[in-house]
Amino acid sequence: MLDLQDREWASFPIERIFTIKPGKRLTKSDMTDGQRPFIGATESNNGITNFVDNENASLDKNLIGVNYNGSVVETFYHPYECIFSDDVKRFALKDKTGNRFVYLFLKTAILQQKNQIYIWLQVQRTAHEQAIYTVAHN
Repeated sequence: MLDLQDREWASFPIERIFTIKPGKRLTKSDMTDGQRPFIGATESNNGITNFVDNENASLDKNLIGVNYNGSVVETFYHPYECIFSDDVKRFALKDKTGNRFVYLFLKTAILQQKNQIYIWLQVQRTAHEQAIYTVAHN
């Protein structure tokens, strides 16, 4: 059996472990009833807030959904195909394929560092909101 006490542990920036992708806004009026889980910023039901027939750029599976609005830093593993609200970030392992055991271990690690993850998410949001974008205008 693996003993976690005799392992070397180190700290890493979260972006070094995960590829972090946004969800995509899907309003209730645009939702079509279906079988695909829709993941929202809730603390229950493994993050599932509805079942839809919609498909968008957030379609994904085998990753962790981390709320950054609503129930902030609630974290759920999603082995199944689903789409994600824009209130949920998708955390997928970089350079490795995770399985349920790896992702549930990482989910626990994220929850144990909830305050640090919350601050990181807020810094990301602030940086995005303060970014200067150059766009064409006429």
